[in-house]
Amino acid sequence: ALKAGQKVETMFKNNLGMRVNFPTKAAINLMNAASVASGVNRVSSSATQKSVVSASSATTRDEIFVDIIEKVNVTFNANGDVVTSEINGHIQVRNFLQGEDTKVKLALSEDLTIGGKGASAGGAYTGVILDDCNFHETANLDQFDIDRTISLRPPQGEFSLMHYRSADDFKPPFRIVPIIDESVPYKVGIELKLYADFNAKHTCTGCIVTLPIPKGAIGATARLPKHVTASTQHVMYDAAEKQIVWQFKKLPGGSDHECSVQISLQSERIPNVRREIGPLSLTFQIPTFSASDLAVRYLQVIGSSNEPRHRDDPPRNPHRWIRYMTKSSSYVVRI
Repeated sequence: ALKAGQKVETMFKNNLGMRVNFPTKAAINLMNAASVASGVNRVSSSATQKSVVSASSATTRDEIFVDIIEKVNVTFNANGDVVTSEINGHIQVRNFLQGEDTKVKLALSEDLTIGGKGASAGGAYTGVILDDCNFHETANLDQFDIDRTISLRPPQGEFSLMHYRSADDFKPPFRIVPIIDESVPYKVGIELKLYADFNAKHTCTGCIVTLPIPKGAIGATARLPKHVTASTQHVMYDAAEKQIVWQFKKLPGGSDHECSVQISLQSERIPNVRREIGPLSLTFQIPTFSASDLAVRYLQVIGSSNEPRHRDDPPRNPHRWIRYMTKSSSYVVRI
């Protein structure tokens, strides 16, 4: 019998000599976090941080996960102009569908063009542009050039369905404008202005701005505007690494932020001090956001997994999950 205060797991272990694994709270929260749209579950931004594999091990449901993950490389010059920009992305699939003959059909953006194919006569193109891509060996591309659909019998487990690269002009998700003031002796002042140039429906998580200061500097201080609360962002000087670290817990799209930095020097002036400051770098991740605008239009599951096992059984409805994530790879601003 279960004694007061005794956990169910402990009772099983003590009386039956075995260990019982119960679904974790994280696994349950992941499934509850999804909203259903047109028969496809689109995972919320909080759920994108949780392990899909651990969630799947805790359930016996038919399901398939499709992740569009993009890593962004951008370099800005001191004037704020983009010097280099590139997106390296891939479509990652985690397949836990039941039925050996199950097929999957996935449709990508209709306005997708690859390697310049499909551009207008004038050369202008406003859709999704990829420079090159390659696919998993199971992908059937017979209809891909016609309607951007991919058919396949997915292997069980995790695999990359598609890798792609885009070096086309895209809008970087963040801009930082540094303004340097050398008018005060023994000091260098820097005003940092950060702009989140993506739609307000997306929220960046874990954004960190790092600014190295001159190695010969005595120290530095940094402050945020008075209206900013410590629960949303904070800034500090890391003396060991000689750098300013500006961190955000959550950063909504369409917002802008400021930070003031004062660097203390050993001498009244340091020649070419700007060359010793920076480069400034950003690390971030934006759930539900695709920097290239590549999207999954629909995800169909075809095969015996949709059919009832017995005549009186209801038809089975596999769960389909789609999520997006854009991350920084190398995001640098020269001072």
